[in-house]
Amino acid sequence: MLRSMSKPLLKLAQSAKQIAKTGLAAASIPISGTTETRELGQVLEQMVVSLRKAEEELRGVNWELEEFVNTVSHDLRTPLTPIIGFAQFLRDEYAHQLDVQALDCLTEIENQGYRMIAHMEDLLTLAKVGYLARPDEPVDVEIVVQQVILELKQTIKKSAVEIRQDPLPMVSVPELLLSQVFHNLISNAIHYAGSQGNPIEVGGERTYNKVQFYVMDHGHGVQEKEREGIFHVFYRGSTSKSTKGTGLGLAIVQKIAQAYGGRAWVDETSGGGCTFRVEFEDTTSTKQRDAGQGTKQNNL
Repeated sequence: MLRSMSKPLLKLAQSAKQIAKTGLAAASIPISGTTETRELGQVLEQMVVSLRKAEEELRGVNWELEEFVNTVSHDLRTPLTPIIGFAQFLRDEYAHQLDVQALDCLTEIENQGYRMIAHMEDLLTLAKVGYLARPDEPVDVEIVVQQVILELKQTIKKSAVEIRQDPLPMVSVPELLLSQVFHNLISNAIHYAGSQGNPIEVGGERTYNKVQFYVMDHGHGVQEKEREGIFHVFYRGSTSKSTKGTGLGLAIVQKIAQAYGGRAWVDETSGGGCTFRVEFEDTTSTKQRDAGQGTKQNNL
């Protein structure tokens, strides 16, 4: 009995190894031997057929997603090209008629147009593959946050809110995605809590192979029952129903965090308000971590 089963089982094991090595395309399940081994072979064959069907369906969905993303990319790039082009034309052709402030504005339009294209390309890639390669060198997050604050300068001035930035650890995550994370979190804090007159605080710390950042405000806060839902696509909390927004910002933050082994969540700020936290798994070496960054640890 054992001999009659050993050879068919060996063949099934060899087929399983071949599937692991070359995939389902060339899978061939032998059905032989005793009643038990034949039944086992038939079950495995049915499983392979089901997996092939699921793989084919997934391939079709991925193709449709890629087509959609390519269409969106084209539609977004189309208006950006003339915006950048007209800014360049006005700056070059009318430089002698414009003052320094006007020329600086045209340069900023051009720079932000290129920056928007870069953001779009990275986010579209993220949408297609779910992951962008980590940079070769760790990113200086303090510079990223300073750039975001500069971009939000007019909004900050209008709200008369103070942004306090503590030392931030470097992290091996693409710069443009980090910019997207902090832009969403800081602009949200300004929008929902800036009118309260209290500062918005940005900080972070490293714990072993995890890096955590936070954006803390002292506004009205988020109800506990809504704290998980606000990270879902198109979710609009009770404090958001009367305000502008797409409902995508926090969902993007969560997706970026998850793409790099982390997560995003919100806690209540002591004394009232929200503290949004984003955590990443980090692969930065000890030598890279120490280079160019402070050693201050912040209480999260």
